[in-house]
Amino acid sequence: MTLRAAVFDLDGVLALPAVFGVLGRTEEALALPRGLLNDAFQKGGPEGATTRLMRGEITLSQWIPLMEENCRKCSETSKVCLPKNFSIKEIFDKAISARKINHPMLKAALMLRKKGFTTAILTNTWLDDRAERDGLAQLMCELKTHFDFLIESCQVGM
Repeated sequence: MTLRAAVFDLDGVLALPAVFGVLGRTEEALALPRGLLNDAFQKGGPEGATTRLMRGEITLSQWIPLMEENCRKCSETSKVCLPKNFSIKEIFDKAISARKINHPMLKAALMLRKKGFTTAILTNTWLDDRAERDGLAQLMCELKTHFDFLIESCQVGM
């Protein structure tokens, strides 16, 4: 018997716009050097704040001040001044709330499932403990019923 499966990511595939695409858009909007925020995001590698967030070791509200500190350090290293009102929380709150279901991609997933494919969402997510977390929770509730499996990095520790 042949295994027929289709695996979809959430960010930038089943939900648009991609939350982490906000880093590049923010750099452009604030005239920051390209890659500065991505460097801050990746700072620390496998033991860094972002990786710990994705593994579910820390929550989003615990990650935000760590990310803001990473941004400050990267800007100092690059000799760039961040705007006084720079806020990772505001940037990510906006990006998360702007995210909507990508209906053409969901339709494709539904068609594959109807044709006998096992379907899954495999995604890097975080434990969202913000007051505004209902939007993300609603998005996940709407999507997960259409898939056989939902695998979130923060739930499986990867």
